[in-house]
Amino acid sequence: MKKNSIDLRKKSGIPYSALLTKKLTVLFVALFCPFLMFGQNLRISGTVTDANGEPVVGVTIVEKGTTHGTITNEDGQYVLENVPGDAVLVFSFVGMITQEIPVEGRTVINVELQEQVIGLEELVVVGYGVQKKATLTGATAVVNNEDLAVSPTPTLSQAVVGKAPGVMARQADGRPGKAAYIQIRNMGTPLYVIDGIPATEEDFNNLDVNSIEDMSILKDASAAIYGIRASNGVVLITTKKGKTGESNKINVNTYYGWQNWTRFPRPADAGTFVFAKATADVNRTMASTGTGSTSWTQEDLEHWRLQDTPDHQGTDWYEFAVVKNAPQQYFNINTTGGTENTTYYIAVSRLNQDGNFTEYNFNRTNLQTNVESRIRESITVGARISAQINNTNSPAAPGDVMWNPMYGLYRNYPTWRPYANDNPDYVNHTDWDESHHALFRKDIIGYYEQIYRSMNSVLYAEYQTPLEGLTARVQYSFRANQGNYDRFQYTYNTYTYDPETDMYNVTGGLSSGSHSRNSTLRLGNVYQAQLNYANTFGQHSIAATYVFEAQDNESPSNLSVSSKPSSNYLELIQFAELTGFSNTWSAGALMGHVGRINYDYADKYILELSGRYDASYIFPPGERWGLFPSVSAGWRISEESFFQNSALGGIFKELKLRGSYGMMGNDSPGGYGAFDYLAGYDYNSGSQVFDGNLVVGTALRDPGTTNITWAKAYVTDIGIDISMLDGALSAEFDVFRRDMKGLSAQRYDVLIPEEVNIILPYENLEADRHEGLDGLVRYRGRSGDFTYNVAVNVGYSRSKTLDVYKPRFGNSWDEYRSGQEGRYKNITWMYECIGQFQSMDEINNYPVNIDGRGNTTLLPGDLIYKDVNDDGVIDGYDMRPLGYPYEPQLPWGWGNPYRNALPGLNYGLTFNVTWKGFDLNVAAQGGALTTFIAEWELRNPLQGMANSAERLLDDAWHMEDIYNPSDDSWVPGFYPAVRPNMAYHSNGNKSSTFWSRNVKYLRFRNIDLGYTLPSKWVNRIGIQRMRVYANGYNLFSIDNLKDFGIDPELATTSGLQYPQSKIINVGVNVTF
Repeated sequence: MKKNSIDLRKKSGIPYSALLTKKLTVLFVALFCPFLMFGQNLRISGTVTDANGEPVVGVTIVEKGTTHGTITNEDGQYVLENVPGDAVLVFSFVGMITQEIPVEGRTVINVELQEQVIGLEELVVVGYGVQKKATLTGATAVVNNEDLAVSPTPTLSQAVVGKAPGVMARQADGRPGKAAYIQIRNMGTPLYVIDGIPATEEDFNNLDVNSIEDMSILKDASAAIYGIRASNGVVLITTKKGKTGESNKINVNTYYGWQNWTRFPRPADAGTFVFAKATADVNRTMASTGTGSTSWTQEDLEHWRLQDTPDHQGTDWYEFAVVKNAPQQYFNINTTGGTENTTYYIAVSRLNQDGNFTEYNFNRTNLQTNVESRIRESITVGARISAQINNTNSPAAPGDVMWNPMYGLYRNYPTWRPYANDNPDYVNHTDWDESHHALFRKDIIGYYEQIYRSMNSVLYAEYQTPLEGLTARVQYSFRANQGNYDRFQYTYNTYTYDPETDMYNVTGGLSSGSHSRNSTLRLGNVYQAQLNYANTFGQHSIAATYVFEAQDNESPSNLSVSSKPSSNYLELIQFAELTGFSNTWSAGALMGHVGRINYDYADKYILELSGRYDASYIFPPGERWGLFPSVSAGWRISEESFFQNSALGGIFKELKLRGSYGMMGNDSPGGYGAFDYLAGYDYNSGSQVFDGNLVVGTALRDPGTTNITWAKAYVTDIGIDISMLDGALSAEFDVFRRDMKGLSAQRYDVLIPEEVNIILPYENLEADRHEGLDGLVRYRGRSGDFTYNVAVNVGYSRSKTLDVYKPRFGNSWDEYRSGQEGRYKNITWMYECIGQFQSMDEINNYPVNIDGRGNTTLLPGDLIYKDVNDDGVIDGYDMRPLGYPYEPQLPWGWGNPYRNALPGLNYGLTFNVTWKGFDLNVAAQGGALTTFIAEWELRNPLQGMANSAERLLDDAWHMEDIYNPSDDSWVPGFYPAVRPNMAYHSNGNKSSTFWSRNVKYLRFRNIDLGYTLPSKWVNRIGIQRMRVYANGYNLFSIDNLKDFGIDPELATTSGLQYPQSKIINVGVNVTF
C-alpha cells in the first residue's frame, strides 16, 4: 500500500498533504451525501404494482402533511417533482392497503400494494363503542360513506335503501323533501342514535348525506344495550371528523338535476271522457231492460274527440298542473384537517328541490361542525354541533294541501277550461269546489309554509387514566327542534264570461278564508358518563363498559286560528279576528344504567354479556324500571389449527359462527299515554248554560292504568360470516326470531254498567312474532386496469300473531275468517276472479248467482268470481286469503301515507367498477310479498262523477254502437263496462284478484358515471382532485304494476298520491 501510494505520488507530482486532503474530501462526501440531499428537493419516480406484478392505475401518491401529490398512469408509473429528501410519501388506492414510505433521499421508489382484507381488522361502531369486525358477535350491518354519498338523495333514508341486508324500505310519498320509511327486519320504526345521542327519525333524515362517516345497524340482541326503545333495532350514525396530521383540505360537491314523476295514472282526455259518460248512461239500464239512452249526441262525441270547434276545447289537467323537469340543486362545501393534537371538520350545504306541482318546493340548509383536541397527553375534549333549517312551501288548498290538488286532476272535467275566456286573471266557474285546487296558484288560493329548525350540540371529554386500558368519558347533548306552520287560505272569486257584454261575472268562489299558525318546540337534554376498559393478557382479551345515561325533554306548542280574516293581504292574525287559540305542554324523562363485558381467547372464542337497567316516565312508579340483558358468542373456526391444516383452510380466510339472545323493551305498547296511570278529573269536558251563565264542566277520568308495563321483545339470532379467496369473496347470513310479549289490549269480558261511562284500561295481554332471514354476498376484484365490487343482499321477514285476549266468534266461519292466533298478520282476503263474461247469452245461462240478483245487473266484460263453497251464490263465504300484508291508505287524506306495510321480501344490488379514472356505480333495490289492491279512482270509472284514469275508460268493454242498443255487439276490452256509479255496483265493489297485485319490483335507484381528471391537469390550477359525473336516480323499475299506471311503492289505493321522481343530475366534486 505504501509503495503504491508513493508511486502514485511520484507519478502525479502532487504533494502528499494535498493528496491526503483530496482523499479525505472524497470520503466525507461519500459518507454524508445522503444526509446533505435531505436539505434539497428531489424528483422522485417509480412504478406501483400489485402482488402479481401488474401495474396499478390511478394510485394516489401524496407527500404526507401536504396536498402535493400525483397519480399513476396507465403503466402504473408516476413522477413527483420537488419532494424534500426527508419527506414521507403516502400511496393509497381503493381496495388496497395504504402505505407510508420515507423518501430517505431516494429518487426512485417502486411500491407493491397489497389487497386490503376487508372486514377482519375493520372497526365497527356498536352501542357505546367500537369493535373489530373479526370479533363481532352481533348481527350488524355497516354502510360506509362511499356507499351513501354516491346516491345524491334529498334524505338519508333514501340513500341507505337497498344497501344493507335486513333493512326493509318503502317510499310511498314522493313529495319534495319526503323520506323513505325504513324498518329493520320489518319490526317497526328503529331507534336512531346520532354521534352517540338518541335522536328522532326526523333528525336522522335531516342530516346531510355527505357529512356521514358511516352507519351501523344493530339487528339482533346487540341492540339490547339501548334497552327501553331498542326492540325494533338501532341505527347508529357517525358524522365525519378530521384526521390527525392531515393537511387542510377544502372539498366542494355540487349538482343540478331535473325531476319528473315516475308514473301517475293520467286522467282521460275530453273525447274519451265524453264517450265514457255517454256509454255509462246507456249501460245504466241495459242489463235489466235491454235498452238505454244518453243525452250526448253523436255530433257532440265527434267534436269532443277532435276538439275542432271553439265550444269543444278541452283541458289536459295533467299538463296544466304538473311541471316537467322540475329543478333540483345541491351545494356542499367542507373543510377538514388536523394537527398532531387537534382535528376539525366543518361543512355547510344547501338543497333546493322544486316539486312537479307548480309552486311546490322544499329547501334545507345544513351546518356540521366537529372539532376534537387533545389538550393534554391524557385528556381529549371535543364538540359536535349540527344545525338544519327546512322550509316547505305550497299553495293552501282547502283540506289536505296535497290530496285535494291530486284529486282535482280527476275532479276537473277535461271539457272545462281553467280560466273564464282563457283569461288567467279570472278563474273559471265550475260545478265542483275541488276543481279550483288544481290551479295551484298561491296568489289565488293562498300559501302554506312549514319551517323546521333543529340544533344539536354534543360536548364531550375523555380521560386516559393512569391504569392501562381504562378511560373515562363524559358527554352532554342539548337538542332544540322548532316547527312553525303558517297556513293562509285566501278568499277568491270564480267567474263566467259573457261574450255579448264582454263582462266577467262573479258566480262563485270561496267567500270565507282562514289563517292558522301552529308553533311547536321540543327541548331535550342527554347526560352520559362512561367508563371503558380494554386490555390483553397473553391470548386473553377483555373489555368492559359501564354507562350511566339520563334524558329529559319538554314540548310546548300553541295554535292560533282566524276563521274569517279581513284581508288576503294582512299577514298578521289580528286579535279581534282570533276564533281559536290553544296551547299544550308535555314532558318526559328516561334513565338507565348500561353494562357490557367482552372476552375473547386467541381471537377464536368470543363472548359478550350486556345488560341495561332502564326506567321510563310513562309507567306508574312501581312499574318504571326494567332489566334488559343479552348474551352473544362467536367461534372463529378459521383460527383453529385443525381447520387451517385442512383443505378448507386454503379456501376460507374467515369462517365464524355466532349467535345471540336477549331481551329488549318497548315503552310504547299501544293504547297508553303519559300519566294515564293517574286517576282524577278532566277539566273542560263539556259546558252547560245555567241562569244565563256558561259553566265549563269537569268529568271523572277513566280508572288509572296501574297494571301495565313494558312490552318485552325476546330476540334470537344465529349467523355465519365467511371470507374466501384472500378476502375477495365475503358473505354473511342470519336467521332470526323476535317474540314480543306484553302487547297492550283491553279486556272485554268484564261487564260495566253503561251509566258508569268508563272504559277498562289497557293491559299487557297479547303477543306476536317476527321471524325471517337476511344475508349479504360481496365480491371485490381487480383485473388489469379494472377494479370492481359487487354486492347482493336480501332480507325476508313475516310477522304472526301468537296470543289474542279471549277472542270471541259467532260461528266456525267467523272463527276461520276473523281468527288471528297462529296466523300471519294482515292477510288480505278477497274473491278469486276466474274470468270475464263474453256475451249476454253467457250471463243469462250462468249457473252461479254473481250479483245477488240473478245476474240481471251484469253486462259483457263483468267479472266472474269463483264459487268456492259451491252453494251457487257469490257472497262473503267465498272470500279467501289470497294476498300478502296490505294496509290501505284512506283516499281522502294523507295521514302517514308512507307508513304502510313494507314488503316481506327485500333485496338490493350494488355494483361499481373503475377503469383509468372512470367509475360506474349502480344501485338497485326491490321488494315482494306485499299486496296492492286498486280501489276508488283506480278501480271505479267516473268515481264520484269525476274523470278517471284513461286506461279505465279507453280499454273498457262497450257496445259497438251505443245509439243502437238492440244490436247486441260488444267490443272487448280489458276492464268491465262503465256504469255511472260503479263503486256501488255489486260486480265492481268487490276486492278480487282482478284488482289486486302481489307486488314484485326491482327499481334501479342509482346509476352514476364519473370521471376523475388526471392530476397533472388539475394540479396546475391549484386543484388536488376533480371528478365530474352524471347521475340517474329512479330511472326505471321492473314490476307488475305498470297496467295500473302507478309507482310500485305507492300506498294510496286510489292512486292519487304524489309518486316518486326520476331525476337526472350532473355534478362535480373538487378537492383543493
